Amino acid sequence: MAPRVRHVRHGCFADILVLLALEQNNLQAMLSVLQRVATTWHPQVNYAKCEAVCMQPAAGGDAAAWPPLIVPAASEAIAWVPQACYLGFMTAEDPSWTPHLHRCLATVGKAKELLPALHCPGSMRT
Repeated sequence: MAPRVRHVRHGCFADILVLLALEQNNLQAMLSVLQRVATTWHPQVNYAKCEAVCMQPAAGGDAAAWPPLIVPAASEAIAWVPQACYLGFMTAEDPSWTPHLHRCLATVGKAKELLPALHCPGSMRT
């Protein structure tokens, strides 16, 4: 006898989701698919927390000046930003490691400021 399959209709969620596309219109189409999935399976998508980053904008193009990506049937728009943090990694228009390394150095600087307050042994403060 085959095992019974149970369908879960609620409780679906995506904590972190990345959509990658080579063209802006392809990304817009992917958002339409995401909206259909959300309508069918009912995951909660918080579009207010979404950001779009264009890596290597076209010659002289300013992605921040582009029209926002529109989420159909959700009355939401996703704005273009020059950089965004994804799982601790700084993603930016500049495809080099520079934005991420600047973020790491800033974090280290903050940690060094906190060390004296932690009353660590002298050997750990260097």
